[in-house]
Amino acid sequence: MALSNIGVNISALLGTLGIGGIAFALAAQDTVKNIFGAFTIFTDKPFSIGDTINVNGTEGTVVDVGVRSTKILGYDKRITTLPNYKITDASIVNISSEPMRRITVQLGLTYDTTPEKMKEALDILRAIPKKVENVSENPSDITANFSDYTDSALVITYYYIEKQGDILKVSSDMNLEILKAFNKAGLDFAFPTQTLYVHKNEAADATKETDNI
Repeated sequence: MALSNIGVNISALLGTLGIGGIAFALAAQDTVKNIFGAFTIFTDKPFSIGDTINVNGTEGTVVDVGVRSTKILGYDKRITTLPNYKITDASIVNISSEPMRRITVQLGLTYDTTPEKMKEALDILRAIPKKVENVSENPSDITANFSDYTDSALVITYYYIEKQGDILKVSSDMNLEILKAFNKAGLDFAFPTQTLYVHKNEAADATKETDNI
């Protein structure tokens, strides 16, 4: 009323403020979403600083959670900064919270492996986890199967690495034990090969001999 009394066009002023408010709201919407994203992270606690997580393929250790963004230290020692609203909208895998990590190993054996040797290979694979530190010895956590006929006789084994174990080191120890045990048992790993069968055409050979006579 005071502005109107001194001759200010209130309608024009309100219109200008409305347009400015809309522009400000559009410019600040990502910031507001990030703030609400940070609030969601702090309340729901899908992860904490120091946890190893995977967010839509980005995997690493959480080093900071801010009002606007979250910083993840990758295995290559590079920091990836993700907006909080994108994290809350994504599927988050908290690797640090898993009790154990399942590892899959696929082995190809040559097709001249006898059934007895194949059974021996499966028994070896089921027994090896008991020899490696930080691998679960629970029988239900260890499987080995003659899976398929592919380019080689495919054998698949699953085992679980316990939470305190280093994933890369334990996997390497397991692979080394498998290699030593298979070499000792005389089990041969398959490699890409081709077998050619040559069919001899006897009629053509007979014609060739008659021509020579």
